[in-house]
Amino acid sequence: MAERKTPGLPGLFVGLCRKGYVTATISYRLKKDSIYPAAIEDVMDGIDFLFQHGETYGYDIKSSFDWGFCRGTSVDAGRVCMGKPQKHKVKAVVDIYGPVDMTTPTLKHSLW
Repeated sequence: MAERKTPGLPGLFVGLCRKGYVTATISYRLKKDSIYPAAIEDVMDGIDFLFQHGETYGYDIKSSFDWGFCRGTSVDAGRVCMGKPQKHKVKAVVDIYGPVDMTTPTLKHSLW
């Protein structure tokens, strides 16, 4: 029997799960609903939750990475660059067409 394919973004996550990866989605408040840095704080809280409950949900917190699309990646980059101490470090951030300028002094010094 041929493997059934799920189209689009859900298919991407289904494919990752079939290969043994665990995925999670972190929601955050939009600008129209809050003020800066609410979205970044939401993402930080979500990452804290995932790290605190990694064993419960069956994923390896030492091998975690962030993956975002467009605005989500910008919020995650903001989390890295905002100057607050990070309770949890991720191995990488994957940016799928998010607007990020790697030449800004803040981002350069935060990553390198």
